[in-house]
Amino acid sequence: MAHDTLQLQAKMRDLFAGPFPGHAIWMDPEGQIRLIEANGGHGDFTVSDRPVGEWLGWALENYERKLAWHEAVGDDAIPYVKLSTGTQLFAAAFGCPVHQYDEDNPCARPIVSTAAEADRLETPSLDDPPLARVFELGRLVRERVGPDMRLMLDCHHDYSREDALYIGRALEELDYYWFEEPMNEHSISSYVWLTEQLSIPVMGPETAEGKMYTRAEWILRGASDISRYDVWHGGITPMMKTIHLCESFGVRLEVHGGGPGNLQVLGAMGIPGEYYELGLLHPFIDHYARTPWLTEPIDPLLPGGYVRIPQRPGLGMEIDWGYIERNRIR
Repeated sequence: MAHDTLQLQAKMRDLFAGPFPGHAIWMDPEGQIRLIEANGGHGDFTVSDRPVGEWLGWALENYERKLAWHEAVGDDAIPYVKLSTGTQLFAAAFGCPVHQYDEDNPCARPIVSTAAEADRLETPSLDDPPLARVFELGRLVRERVGPDMRLMLDCHHDYSREDALYIGRALEELDYYWFEEPMNEHSISSYVWLTEQLSIPVMGPETAEGKMYTRAEWILRGASDISRYDVWHGGITPMMKTIHLCESFGVRLEVHGGGPGNLQVLGAMGIPGEYYELGLLHPFIDHYARTPWLTEPIDPLLPGGYVRIPQRPGLGMEIDWGYIERNRIR
């Protein structure tokens, strides 16, 4: 037993570079971790040495399938192309190796184990890979799909003011539809500064706490063009209050995330949210397999890219009580 414990400790030191207790993540890497390059060209395009153009077919495959459906049935819904990458691209920009799990998002592995090593890291430029590859693929997709396709970018608040302005102006040239939370959302003045300088709609805040009170400050200060909310910020009641707040100021609101609560609120909004976020997971994860305690999915995807709002009482969920009984903890 002692020998096995020492082996485990050695593995964790090798994998997660740490004399720092409590800063390791154990995800059974034996047989699970594989280099993103081994993913047949369908891994994260930002951390590959292959030409970005090799990912163009992957990015357009779903869009072209939607177009064929729309033409066949005369559907007037607007299909969309989604360019996805994870926050590991920022670590990769500093030189961290990135691995792809079989059933999870890509993960960056550490490259430093001391503060001195961290101090020697150079701040990457937006013109260097992997960050520059995001813009390159966006340009290739825009050239292929034309000006009528709506493209958006969600940056997950990691950029400085100057970087966000650089990206925003690049997105304007590519005619992107909106620019979401590029900076730390606690700095409202940074968003006021950015929104005043860009013509592309800036969206936020997405994750800032404070419920409708925070959104009111953003609206009054002109910190964004489109507001954002979800039921995970206090539930349905503060979300409806935020929606009514936006209605009063003539500000658009887009719902963040999916699920039964968000879906019901989306159907009750006086100001229509254009998009419902469905299955924001790794491509290898089955969205509908994540709720086996339901008799049927709450948000099945319909032809044309639509989702129907459930009509059952409450949030529209029908619980599979047989599943609950079989999985009780006794």
